[in-house]
Amino acid sequence: MKKGIHPETYRLVAFKDMSNDTVFVTRSCAPSKETLDTAGRVDMFYQRYKSRKK
Repeated sequence: MKKGIHPETYRLVAFKDMSNDTVFVTRSCAPSKETLDTAGRVDMFYQRYKSRKK
């Protein structure tokens, strides 16, 4: 690999497939406008989509 072309830092990103409720975590170096706090926003996400599971 060439040196100096790959980012030094990555952040964890969680993706959820709404068709089968599969969640996977991967790394991303793309910049983000906002950050998720692990308690509040994730809980809000689960509460919002909890009623759709049927």
